Amino acid sequence: MAVEIEPERLLAGRRVLRFAGGPGGAIDRGPKDDGAAPLLLIHGFGGDALSWQFNVQALVKGALGSPGRRVLAVDLPGHGASTLDIPSGLGGVADWVVRLMDALGVERADIVGHSMGGRVSLLLAERHPDRVRRMSLIACAGLGSRVDAGFLQALCTLETLDQARGLIDRLFGGRRPTAKRWRAPSWPVWPTRRRGPR
Repeated sequence: MAVEIEPERLLAGRRVLRFAGGPGGAIDRGPKDDGAAPLLLIHGFGGDALSWQFNVQALVKGALGSPGRRVLAVDLPGHGASTLDIPSGLGGVADWVVRLMDALGVERADIVGHSMGGRVSLLLAERHPDRVRRMSLIACAGLGSRVDAGFLQALCTLETLDQARGLIDRLFGGRRPTAKRWRAPSWPVWPTRRRGPR
């Protein structure tokens, strides 16, 4: 007999909130009424709230002896359970995140942004500084080399495994991330004659 589990209790379960510009999906875990600023996790391009699934529970628990904190992992527009109507520009996405924060009842948050989510986080802090308490950026888009628009377009239009392999090769400079290249050494590894007693 199968046991039915309430989706809100699953780590992968998302709340889907309705608001102007929504819907917006978010994983919402931890104590909601503790008065502390929640932690808001913003994923990168092509990810979703589940990108953080192995981090959420540890972040909710916090350090040994701490009461824990509320952790929110959002689905940006065009990702996960959120709207497919993508705002114009990443500044529009940052404004959308503020509307999602309002729908979640979050006045101010500590924010962690990865890649494109990092760029959205920077724009959110610039446009709505009163909504950000602290911010951490991981491999933030827009702070280093130029974004490869051709790569992103190809990622969005993948149709075959061969196309995916080509993008993986491009991403890792022709080396597969799980394949270790082995080269035969140019000198003998083992002596050709046996030495010592037989």
